[in-house]
Amino acid sequence: MINAGIIIIDKHGRDNVSLLFPIFENYLNKKASDEEKYDLVREGAVIFTGALAKHLAKDDPEVHAVVKLLDVLNTPSEAVQRAVSFCLSPLMQSKKDDAPALVSRLLDQLMNSDKYGERRGAAFGLAGVVKGYGISCSKKYGITAAIRESLADRSSVRHREGAQLAFECFCETLGKLFEPYVIQMLLYFWFLSLTKL
Repeated sequence: MINAGIIIIDKHGRDNVSLLFPIFENYLNKKASDEEKYDLVREGAVIFTGALAKHLAKDDPEVHAVVKLLDVLNTPSEAVQRAVSFCLSPLMQSKKDDAPALVSRLLDQLMNSDKYGERRGAAFGLAGVVKGYGISCSKKYGITAAIRESLADRSSVRHREGAQLAFECFCETLGKLFEPYVIQMLLYFWFLSLTKL
């Protein structure tokens, strides 16, 4: 069903943006009595919103509404969070001015949220944002340094866990693009372990 919906949106989405966006937003904002079953509906709405957003111009006001997807990252469903990460990537080029604020918000949630699901969602979101802006933004906005510092932080379990979640999501989302950073991190921790001996 999702694949069929994407095909329909690809063919007819450009002509029906104003009709479809409110429908998808309604499903994203709706609270359900059975959240577990509704997660499948929410996942579909996220994917369709991302597919529809590809038809928007960079200056279209609906692009700002699409960034509401970041709020959906708090849904404690990995499938929904993964779908949001996938949909965020192509939208980031139109949100370059908001990059520092988006990255800061996601890093804060990743390292400081009380809930595991929210931290995991922030990791997926951050990976989608980095993929959208390009791997160079991880250095430009201090993401790599923040992850490195958090991994070495012995006083905060949340920081270490958040950094590991980000590391996992970056490896999954960015794939081979992230390998040089993986090697750099491993060498850093190998050196760190030698200095502790």
